[in-house]
Amino acid sequence: FRTLLGRLLGQFDLIVIDEAHKSRDGADETRSTKRLSFLLEEILQPAAGCRRLALTATPVQLGASDWGSTLRRIGLGKPDLDRRLAAIQGFDELHRKFRSGPASEADVEEIVGVAERFQGALADVVVRRRWVDQGIMRQAADILQEPGTHPHRRWDVPPAEVAWSALDVAYRMAFLAAEGRSLASVDTDLGLVERHRAARHAQAMDVLDQPGQDDELTTQLSETARHTYWGRVQAAWWPTAGLEGDDTLIVHPRIVAACDWIDDVVVRDVGKVLVFGSYNRPLKALSDALNIRCFLREVAAGKPTKPPNALRQREGAQDRLMDAVLQCMRDGSEIRQAVALAGGLNALIQASVRLYDIRSDGLGRDVTDALQEADVRDAHLRNVVRLAALERMIASGSDGKGMRPFIDSLLTALSASAKESGDDDDEAQAADDMLLEALRMEEELSQVGRSDFARLLNGKSSHATRHVLQALFNTPLVRPQILLAQSRVASEGLNLHRACRHVVFLHLDWNPAVIEQQLGRVDRVDSYWHQTFKAAKDAGDLPRIEIATVVLNGTSDASKRDHIVKRQRMLGAHLFGEILPSDLMKKLKPEWRDRIHAASPSFSPTGTSQLMVAPSHKVREDAN
Repeated sequence: FRTLLGRLLGQFDLIVIDEAHKSRDGADETRSTKRLSFLLEEILQPAAGCRRLALTATPVQLGASDWGSTLRRIGLGKPDLDRRLAAIQGFDELHRKFRSGPASEADVEEIVGVAERFQGALADVVVRRRWVDQGIMRQAADILQEPGTHPHRRWDVPPAEVAWSALDVAYRMAFLAAEGRSLASVDTDLGLVERHRAARHAQAMDVLDQPGQDDELTTQLSETARHTYWGRVQAAWWPTAGLEGDDTLIVHPRIVAACDWIDDVVVRDVGKVLVFGSYNRPLKALSDALNIRCFLREVAAGKPTKPPNALRQREGAQDRLMDAVLQCMRDGSEIRQAVALAGGLNALIQASVRLYDIRSDGLGRDVTDALQEADVRDAHLRNVVRLAALERMIASGSDGKGMRPFIDSLLTALSASAKESGDDDDEAQAADDMLLEALRMEEELSQVGRSDFARLLNGKSSHATRHVLQALFNTPLVRPQILLAQSRVASEGLNLHRACRHVVFLHLDWNPAVIEQQLGRVDRVDSYWHQTFKAAKDAGDLPRIEIATVVLNGTSDASKRDHIVKRQRMLGAHLFGEILPSDLMKKLKPEWRDRIHAASPSFSPTGTSQLMVAPSHKVREDAN
């Protein structure tokens, strides 16, 4: 059947493998259990001299060994592959050997030699266009005096960390119990006491010590009972701030730290913020906290506004939620003073809602006229664009005149999102239908009030809804200002770079290649950073793509971050030619730095290297 299917497809002169880093082979490289491997090795019949082209932005993800799987995709035979992998492995070991940088001229020469062997091993099969080689990036590197491959990025300045010493006793006990609960879930032969002792040293903190007689008892407990025990301890100490259920997460220290970092960006008015996280409940809590904070600030300032969905959906608990959020805000005391002067929060809220209704009624007529001029006929589309236009006018303080260019640009962005969903006529019609359904849902979400300041994009969001949010997020002065995206949903396929240069990682992915893909949502050609840099490069106050990692110090959270940083350094070397991290390069003697920089593997298409292709005769022999 395999041979018959291959003959029906015919022979191929060129095989292009997109996203070649995916569907890698398992530990046994001769197995064909995965679909891509099965197709390449068992079905496709290459013609004589057939060549393979593997396309990937991240041929290496978790380790240098990933090169083997990617190179095997293009048909390299074992002897040839082994020779190349030996040079790759030597390059990978540089990071462990020189993690503190070179100490002598001999060390520098060793680094250069290994890097040149790495370049030589891959130059005939790999081509790479690096972002740092583009014109705007060379300008940024020269002006910013940054030696790395991403001179325009700035990590954790300021940091979004939670200090262990800043936590009250209840949170400390709850987090310690959470660590114990996590360890009790691990399948291990170690007893509970030994696991606690290992945790104490590994996490650099104490754990809940039990009396000796209880130690003997708890070591006999089953894995399930240990997990349950720590869960009860965690629940007993967990602070609630007068809230119930998932609402207690709104005042969680990590959520508060993320809100504070984002608040600084909002206050500086330097664009929108993209947040990545793995888990829905914390992302939802962060979204709610941000929306309530924004609402309280607008009310205290007397701005036109309406309550966010986070409050409208919690009838009877609004006052407790707002009070809990106020307690965590750095400017909470100022807002309380404004509330006291106005005679209460409800009076301020009513005044802001009335003002919003008055302004929206007045501005709405001008927007309606502009929509008629643009010949927007679909009711759902009209209402969504109308709301976006109102938000833009209220945010900018302008009147409704001259809105036609904005409406045209937003219609173009929404139309483009539909085209991304399908190519042929049937798919295009289905994409249009999905877009209209997404617009209808967007309209229903916002018709009882204004659009939320922060929006959540997760696995429940339809494909069309994701692209509607993409269009709105890419439009300045239109909500959402903050987009919270579940990592597996938004790491690929969405361009979110038109109005954003700030990224927050609520949860870091273990895979640094995924982190790079996430940053690629905003770090793109003609991005918001790109435009602001061109405008500011002669003024001296140069913008960066600012990145924050939310970390709870003193726990496994911080250990995970440190481990991922090490992986990122490996990825930077293999993907971008950054032999040593930029922080180490800055400390070197200028002549050493120049020597190492000159040896950085480039695989530039303008150089002597060729495309990542190779004759497939070896694969053809295996297939037959």
